[in-house]
Amino acid sequence: MLSRTSQYALRSVLFIAENSHARRKVGVGEVAKALEIPKYYLAKILRRLAVGKLIRSSKGPGGGYYLNSEDFDHPLIAIIESVDGPDSLKKCALGLNTCSSEHPCPIHFYIGPFRDSLLQSLSEITVGDALEQLKQEHVFIDNLLTGDEKKKSNSDPDERN
Repeated sequence: MLSRTSQYALRSVLFIAENSHARRKVGVGEVAKALEIPKYYLAKILRRLAVGKLIRSSKGPGGGYYLNSEDFDHPLIAIIESVDGPDSLKKCALGLNTCSSEHPCPIHFYIGPFRDSLLQSLSEITVGDALEQLKQEHVFIDNLLTGDEKKKSNSDPDERN
């Protein structure tokens, strides 16, 4: 459904959103290790996101990636389009170049409503919305928690805040 690059980008943005702020930035190595993503591949993804102003970066000692308050308002589709291109989710499900309503592939009209619904949802859900879902503890992403949060998640569920 989503490319591996988009999956990595979305997971990384959520990790950065959860683990950074203007005074505490996270480096590529920290994100790559925590999310088990190849470091150099992730560096290219994060660079694209920073150039697209979907995340922030700073260089030098204490540098790294972080989100400012405006970045939490970006829709998830913006992250996907930043790394995969603006029409990446509108392409033919079978990978055909000539698929359209006028020249459909065998599954075009079956997939169309699903794709339209997915695009609508990804346009409405923001980084902040997804992060809020994670904080409510009824959804998860493996390896997203760090430090004290890992200790909490491994403890008795009744002891969590």
